[in-house]
Amino acid sequence: MKIIKGNCFEVLKNYHDFYFDYCITSPPFKDKDVEGDYWEFYDRFVDLLRKKVKKVAFVFQSSTKMREMFARYPEIKRVLIWGKSPSCYSYRYEPIFVFVFDENFKVNKYLFKDYWQEAPILGNNKTYENPVKLYKEIMLKLPKGTVLDPFAGTGTTGKACEELGMKYVLIDKKPKVSEKLKLKGG
Repeated sequence: MKIIKGNCFEVLKNYHDFYFDYCITSPPFKDKDVEGDYWEFYDRFVDLLRKKVKKVAFVFQSSTKMREMFARYPEIKRVLIWGKSPSCYSYRYEPIFVFVFDENFKVNKYLFKDYWQEAPILGNNKTYENPVKLYKEIMLKLPKGTVLDPFAGTGTTGKACEELGMKYVLIDKKPKVSEKLKLKGG
């Protein structure tokens, strides 16, 4: 269990290929949040997943990018929907793209639900955090393994992993791990 401050593209050079069983993450949604061209950044991110993740990745993304995601990434085998309930978001749902890297791993064997209705959590500085409950429900039925979150932000993935007894590595340039999460890794 680790929380690493740094650029995921650099940090993950220290891990051998297919080190992680799963990834669950919410990469930057906006062009202004990445250096250079957004889709070049995203292609590089997906290439990284292809090299480091053995089984499956759950990637939260903006609904405005759905068409481009399907056109670019054939590994997307399923889309889950996070219904955010009435909130101050302008978008009331968020797709979670399921990238399957191991064709023998039948994700439908483990995921029986496609939709979760869960309000985001108001965090510090009037920002929102993804709910730990949502992450836990997505990962609950998966076989135990090591989970990667290369854009860890507030540490939701780490807390969900700890509650489920899974190993994890969190990476973020500017981690905002919430005090209320009380992660053991460090």
